[in-house]
Amino acid sequence: MRMFLFFLAASSAWAAPPPLTVIPPSPKPGDAVTVTAAVGAAFDVRGASGVLIHPNKKSVVFIVPDAGSVMVVVTAGKVAAPQDVAVLTFGAGSIPTPGPTPTPTPDPVPTVAPIGGEGYKVLILYEAMQAQQLPAGQQSAIFGKAVRDYLNAKCSVGPDGATKEWRIWDKDVDASNESKVWQDALKRPRTAIPWLVVSDGKSGFEGPLPTTLPEIETILKKYGK
Repeated sequence: MRMFLFFLAASSAWAAPPPLTVIPPSPKPGDAVTVTAAVGAAFDVRGASGVLIHPNKKSVVFIVPDAGSVMVVVTAGKVAAPQDVAVLTFGAGSIPTPGPTPTPTPDPVPTVAPIGGEGYKVLILYEAMQAQQLPAGQQSAIFGKAVRDYLNAKCSVGPDGATKEWRIWDKDVDASNESKVWQDALKRPRTAIPWLVVSDGKSGFEGPLPTTLPEIETILKKYGK
């Protein structure tokens, strides 16, 4: 185990860095090291865990790691005046340098299919009394043949073995005769009408129905592979 000891000094009330005592003088990995200053000082220990700075601020204790190095920076002097600095390095590895604290990466939000069950399903909800005031693109999606043909071609088949799994409903529809899958989909929270819900059994989309037909078709085709 090599121990490097060097000092960086600046002019101040002291003519030299603060006098220090190191016990044991030649520490080995796993040793508890005590660095004591002759007067109260500020200690900055880098590269070691379990650091204990005594309340009198005259000594610091740490464990020498099995790998790498420990850097101890000791400063003393009056706050308003330039400070003398002593830098001690224990170990033969690279000298640890301070750096920014890494920002923790949040766990990804689990992707949940908005409509239960496997397969491709689509739900469009609108207000029938206001249908004539909707933009042309929304009217085309709700009443147009092209979107219905696409849904008939791509959507999975329901439990009856015949009905395709898409619904375009007035928001106040009575779904009591529908399966629980569609009853649950109808109960999902929404913030606007018309509303679009698309599910491929693993993920999907739910949000306000876009105002143009190309935008609507883009979302439908993204999940209707």
